[in-house]
Amino acid sequence: MRVCDLLDGLAVDELVLEVIDFGEFRKTKVGVVLPAFCRDDTGEVEVSLWGTEGDHFRIGDKIRIVDGWAKRYLDKMQVSSGKYGKIEKVGNVLEDAASQKGQTKLI
Repeated sequence: MRVCDLLDGLAVDELVLEVIDFGEFRKTKVGVVLPAFCRDDTGEVEVSLWGTEGDHFRIGDKIRIVDGWAKRYLDKMQVSSGKYGKIEKVGNVLEDAASQKGQTKLI
């Protein structure tokens, strides 16, 4: 699945994104949320990181959301892991670029 495939109210089976920025922590009725602004090659989306989820990620991280959900809020698409899904780090754009730069190509 890609950002361009997200629809309001539909499940997100798997989505891989790059974290490009973070917003401010907000307190809600159900807990504390940190918005992470993310992108793939088709667009940008806000990812809601609940509780301590925000402690595990930084700008440049590649994250994978599995069994999450998408919704439109204030005319912006948002994604969250929900109760039963998960968000995990699967790489870092800067680290990946540095390791590729250090590789030599044999001809």
